Amino acid sequence: MDITKLFSLEYLFNTTPGSEFKYLWICAAFFLLMVVFGQYMKVLIKKNEYKKILKRLFQGVEFKLNVTALFGLISLFFRTQNIPYLAARPLLIFMLAIGLYQLGKIAYIYFKVFPNELGEFRKKEERLRYMPGKR
Repeated sequence: MDITKLFSLEYLFNTTPGSEFKYLWICAAFFLLMVVFGQYMKVLIKKNEYKKILKRLFQGVEFKLNVTALFGLISLFFRTQNIPYLAARPLLIFMLAIGLYQLGKIAYIYFKVFPNELGEFRKKEERLRYMPGKR
């Protein structure tokens, strides 16, 4: 395939790109892994000792991942059935981009924001330990 053809508007916005899709199983596995990862995040939040912080940081993450995966699988179905206009490449590319963005945002929050929030929580907990209690 010629690289200029790949970026041409006619190729990208073809209304019926064909049911022959080279990356069907890779995309299907990606969307199914998003569902599994959403369930894993739900269990991780529920079983972690810092449940309050994680719930606040990852509010609605399971729902967002499941909805993105559902629409991605629907767009894959439209692609395999070669339904005009609904099987267009930009729809599938858009769903893949949203999925990658959500996974990147989760990774950023977990590795960058969560340790800072945890440090603030521990400092606050340490200060409260030395405060006088109620009588």
